Amino acid sequence: MNSRSLQTTIIFLVVGGILALALGGFFGSTSRQFNSVLIELQMWISSRYLGFQDFVTAPRDIVSLRARNVELESQVSQLQAQVIELQQRVNETEILAALVDFSRSNPESTYKAAAVIGRDPSPFLHYIIINRGSNDDIRRGMPVVTNQGLVGRGCSYC
Repeated sequence: MNSRSLQTTIIFLVVGGILALALGGFFGSTSRQFNSVLIELQMWISSRYLGFQDFVTAPRDIVSLRARNVELESQVSQLQAQVIELQQRVNETEILAALVDFSRSNPESTYKAAAVIGRDPSPFLHYIIINRGSNDDIRRGMPVVTNQGLVGRGCSYC
């Protein structure tokens, strides 16, 4: 027998013996320890890889996050403007509903709606300017009412 075939035979016998011992369950604790060490090594390598990946991709993420933040801030501004507009409409609707209720509860009178277009800045004189006048059959001395009742009288200049 030559040395090469002797080496091959020895290797097959050693491998066969190891397989026989492994299949017989003789390497159970050694196998578990080896697997435990291998798993810890893989976890260490994985955590280092993920850390490196985060380090490399972070600048791109920051740029995209800043762009998204600007977009969302713009949307927030638009939504806040819409909320303010809707609140104003709700207030106007409540005032108009109260005026309709007032006119229904007092059917003996005829009412004309007018919008306030100016106010006196003086703390002593309390008058307002409305968008109705003599062309709308509004005359001096006519009562001015709101849903809360009589608030004054109309005049061309007081």
